[in-house]
Amino acid sequence: MNDGGFWGLYPRGNSFDEKPKKMHMAASYPASPDTYTQRGGLTSSYRFEQNHGSIADKLPLADGNWHHLVLKWVASKQIMSYTLDQGPTRMTTIDTTVFGKDIRNVTWGLTSTATTANARTLVVFDRLPQPIEIESDLNVTNLTQERTVHEGDWVHGGDELEYEYVLSYLNGDNEWQQVKASLPLPEQVHFSHAKIRYADGTEEEINLPADDNESSVARLQHDLQRTLSMKNPHAYITLIGEAAKVDRDTFVDDDMSYFEGHEMKTATATPHFTITTNKTVNLTIEPLTQVKKGEPVIIKGQIRLNDGLDFDNDGMRIEYRVNGEAGEDYQLSMDDPVGYVEFEVDAEELQIGENQITLRAHSKDNAYSEPVTVTVTVIGGELQLKKVSTESVFAPIKLTGTAQVSRPEGLEVVVNDDTGSKAAWRLEATATPLVTNQGRTLAGNLYYQDGAKLTMLGKDAVEIARQKTAPGIDYDVTAHWSSQQGLVLKTTPAAVPGSYQGTITWHLSTVPEA
Repeated sequence: MNDGGFWGLYPRGNSFDEKPKKMHMAASYPASPDTYTQRGGLTSSYRFEQNHGSIADKLPLADGNWHHLVLKWVASKQIMSYTLDQGPTRMTTIDTTVFGKDIRNVTWGLTSTATTANARTLVVFDRLPQPIEIESDLNVTNLTQERTVHEGDWVHGGDELEYEYVLSYLNGDNEWQQVKASLPLPEQVHFSHAKIRYADGTEEEINLPADDNESSVARLQHDLQRTLSMKNPHAYITLIGEAAKVDRDTFVDDDMSYFEGHEMKTATATPHFTITTNKTVNLTIEPLTQVKKGEPVIIKGQIRLNDGLDFDNDGMRIEYRVNGEAGEDYQLSMDDPVGYVEFEVDAEELQIGENQITLRAHSKDNAYSEPVTVTVTVIGGELQLKKVSTESVFAPIKLTGTAQVSRPEGLEVVVNDDTGSKAAWRLEATATPLVTNQGRTLAGNLYYQDGAKLTMLGKDAVEIARQKTAPGIDYDVTAHWSSQQGLVLKTTPAAVPGSYQGTITWHLSTVPEA
């Protein structure tokens, strides 16, 4: 209460609360003269009484306890309401025009005072209105060169450029409405198409301003037809244009793009870059033949520019791919002769056999050569039986006085050809007779079955497989066998029960090329 009473403390300005009863809460405009009524002047000093709107008095506020206050604002009706400690809700109309016509924003907060009986006044905000949060970004892509245009990059005259603005609604209690876009149109880029695509799938076309090629239009102004919200959080504004064909290197300055709605304004910068003349780079590479396994490949070549102008190695680089995998770019040294190329492709980047190395030269202003592809063969690998079962058993045979058939169990033979040769390889086998520990020979033989054809295994080699495989690729011979292919043990009716053993020897060789 600020009520000094008629005979009390009026001279001290402590007379604002003559009408309220005890501690109270109300609404008013503190800076408005209409909020105050002048009193006194004949028998006493002048004093000012405050007019209280939507007042709630006789409140036990300064009692050492927390009190819960809820404020709500309905902008469409210009009504604010407040509720204290789940008590009755009081409403007041607020005329927002009194806040000024030039400045729309209003700062709000809390202040407090105390008498000589000092007390700490604490406030905790347990829920606040969530202002909308917007993020804007821009990606400029050189569609011709299939690369992103960064600050300070170079593009060629005639390259097709794509400006894609991404507006993202991240959070908020309200939608972002009536958004106006103001986008710079660089004079050196001739735009031909523009559209907007929203997250909900809808699209809208943007009419570009007419360009009579005599005077450039500085900016594109467009009102977005859709609002952004959590249900429709993104808008993608795409402009397609062509970099001007210039006869000398031309700088394109950076600029700002603006997006302004009722609730929020955001901006993003466009990158600066340089449009260069249509110079091209010519790259020649010395022929390559073959290297041994474990050795690097030495790349040697020469770079020239087609415009005939002098240049140096500053910013000149070679990008390359080995069998489609990108390697680390090679930067030409300023200490080397102009345009001279010499660098190593590490042995770890190569595979046994043929390797395709594709190279492309780039100048510092992003002029580039046509790709040059060379083939190098890595030799010196091995043709080997990578895996062979040292022991294998045939399924047990029950002798019934008739011929029986059995197949091996757990037999594995894997071939790996790491030579890099284009020739095929051949796997053959020989076998010893099957005998018992007592020296009895089995009445039967081992055979290799290839479809309906049976070939007995003995001291003469029998072809088991013939294949041409890529370097480093394992070929599992036995995994390709079926019920009509593979090793077979056949017994005759004269077979005697027992445990028989024998040895199979595998022979692996390269098939001579025709």
